[in-house]
Amino acid sequence: MQGEGELGEWLKQTGREVARAAGSELKTVAKDKAASYARSMIGEGLKEELGDAAGAVGKVAMEEAKKHGKHKAKELIAKYFGGDGIGRPCAYKVADLRKAVTAARRANGVTGPANRTQLMALGEAHADLDGRAATQVRRAYMEKSPLTVPMLREMRTLIKAAFHPSVSGMSREQIIRYVYMTAKHLGWSWSQLEGRAVRKNQPRGCRGSAAPGRSGEAPLRALGTAPKRKPSAYNLFIRDHMADNPDGDARERFSDAVDAWKAGQGRRSGAKKAASTRATRRELRDDYERAQAKRKSARITKNKADSVAATMRSRNRPGAAAMRSISMRRR
Repeated sequence: MQGEGELGEWLKQTGREVARAAGSELKTVAKDKAASYARSMIGEGLKEELGDAAGAVGKVAMEEAKKHGKHKAKELIAKYFGGDGIGRPCAYKVADLRKAVTAARRANGVTGPANRTQLMALGEAHADLDGRAATQVRRAYMEKSPLTVPMLREMRTLIKAAFHPSVSGMSREQIIRYVYMTAKHLGWSWSQLEGRAVRKNQPRGCRGSAAPGRSGEAPLRALGTAPKRKPSAYNLFIRDHMADNPDGDARERFSDAVDAWKAGQGRRSGAKKAASTRATRRELRDDYERAQAKRKSARITKNKADSVAATMRSRNRPGAAAMRSISMRRR
């Protein structure tokens, strides 16, 4: 047993000596393996993490793209419809317009509960308007200090009576004018119209009218009161021909009237009149261009003459010859 113990100790000592002899090489190999293993594990971790990050980035990018697309779509809608994507007020039914007016008044503090900040904003917006009521709001309330909440509520009563009549008593034309006025002068966005169904049969003038917010006055096309164009020679001929031939189907009468216009003197006279109008416009345009050219030529000639006169005056000024002599010497 004692021999085994001595043998074991000898073997351990021998192992230590061998390890010390080859220690540097073994340590290098171990280090390389450890580094390789670490790189492999780190690479796997980076791969997994970057994969998750790529998915997260893609998700965020998609959300941003949707937001941007929605924003651009909103801009285009606002360009052609006005406001925050709302349609023109002339495109809605009167009942929907009245509901929108009621909701807009509540949202902007004209009716319903309102705190001091909302009442102050309401007063400031109406104090800048024209008229005696706006002047009274400005002098009797907004310029007073201190301005209490009861005073602000009294001011709101005055504002409602002067600028916001009962919606049930307003006609369609009055509501449309009201929308344009509040959008321009009070800054109302009229988002209350958003999402409401538009009329199936909209007036032709409504589609091309200006959107709320650009002008305080409602365009005549939106009100349906725009002046109609004068009937042409063709329109008058068709009307008279159908009146002179009242019997038969309306479509056949209209077709006969068109054929009569094409074959008769009316078409030739209408074409002749149109050609004469075009010739007159060309002559007027040519006269205008010739007059413009003359004015330009006269302006250039006058500028040249003024320049020469100014040069001569500067040369004849006392001391000018001496200054020129000094300048030449310096050169």
